Amino acid sequence: MLTWRALVHGGIALFVWLQAGPSAFAQEIHGRLLLPDGKPAVGARLERGWRFADPAQKDGEVTRWGDDLFRDVTTDATGAFRAPAPRASVVYARDASGTLGVLIPVEAASAEAGVELRLAPLVEVRGRYKVLASGVSPAQTGFWVSSGAPGLAGMDFVALCLTSSNSFHVWLPPGEYRSWCSNDTVNLYSMAALDPDPFTVAPGGEVLDLGSFELRVPAVVTPEGLVRDASGPVSGASVGSFWASMGGTQGPFAGTATTDAEGRFRARLELYGNPEPFILLAFDATRARGALGVWNPNAPALLELELQPTTRVHGRFAFAETKATPSWTNVYITYALSENVDGVPRTRDERILSWGSKDATFDFRLPPGTYWFDGYGADSLNVKKELRLAPNQAELDLGVLELPQTILARHLGKPAFPWTLSDARGLAKDTKLADFRGKWVVLEFWGYW
Repeated sequence: MLTWRALVHGGIALFVWLQAGPSAFAQEIHGRLLLPDGKPAVGARLERGWRFADPAQKDGEVTRWGDDLFRDVTTDATGAFRAPAPRASVVYARDASGTLGVLIPVEAASAEAGVELRLAPLVEVRGRYKVLASGVSPAQTGFWVSSGAPGLAGMDFVALCLTSSNSFHVWLPPGEYRSWCSNDTVNLYSMAALDPDPFTVAPGGEVLDLGSFELRVPAVVTPEGLVRDASGPVSGASVGSFWASMGGTQGPFAGTATTDAEGRFRARLELYGNPEPFILLAFDATRARGALGVWNPNAPALLELELQPTTRVHGRFAFAETKATPSWTNVYITYALSENVDGVPRTRDERILSWGSKDATFDFRLPPGTYWFDGYGADSLNVKKELRLAPNQAELDLGVLELPQTILARHLGKPAFPWTLSDARGLAKDTKLADFRGKWVVLEFWGYW
């Protein structure tokens, strides 16, 4: 029987395919690597990717970058290798001297015949960043290289250079690549495309200088304030612009700070686009008391937050149709921020908290106020509710919230419905799904949103 399966990325179904029989993912890759003269490449090392040192560090070490999948995987005396198959399109192999290399295509290497590839001289690829920061400049920047075409397959990173000098270099075998950048002002491991166009490393080429790239860094602001309660300043309180579940507890995730002995704090936050007022939440160590305030980067002033008893909000999720538990769920809490822009009042919804779970539960605390609850999970649609939390309200039990399943989820494992072909290249119009029994069929849906 042909049944429906789906690949979902970012909440959007990218591909739907029909599967007959068990998964066909490769378990192993194998083959043989040769030197340029055809002799066996003995002791060549396989890795998902390699990290190259800052050019400012003379004789910097080249280290493995990735997981432990290829720990100590090297070619034998005949140049042969055998290793677990990664969920990637390529593996980067380098010889013992570090001067020769090749990208091993995983699909070909997982076939019965394996691959036989010749290593080629590595080419130095270098460049530099011109950092444009409206606030604090990053202490470190990252240059990342991926192989393949844009899209999911193009996110296989094979080389990385973390640098404090704003210059970078990596060594690559011949091929086509794409470049990415990151910095520690935002997140050193959150990559963004550096250049929309790929670059090519030619066989036997000289040093490839990519030139200078402008790296725009968001503004960094440092809100300051005081946390108190009815009896005076509160030390050891946590402050954050966004809170999240961390190992089952509620912790500050962005714009974080801790109050000193006098109840004072100084946080640090990156702002994207035009600076706008944002929310800061403060809680004591037990989260039993909390406060919410608004800080305006355009008119910075000391923000005073007075702690009040918080409300415990908790509950769990289940699918509306089957009453089963989703494999993962998440909750976003937003707060309506009222402001005046050029004399015109407006309301802007700001996310202030999230709660992710693998057991379909949520359990967090908030100070008094009105919020919006947005819950969703694996293979489900959203459920939204208004939360009105009164002063001194100890608890709000939302019980079981039912999540409607997506259309794809409702059809998983069920027989695929018949189709009608209007036109198809290489297929007769009377072709039926049953004609593909035992084969993989990929249906690619295109749309705009």
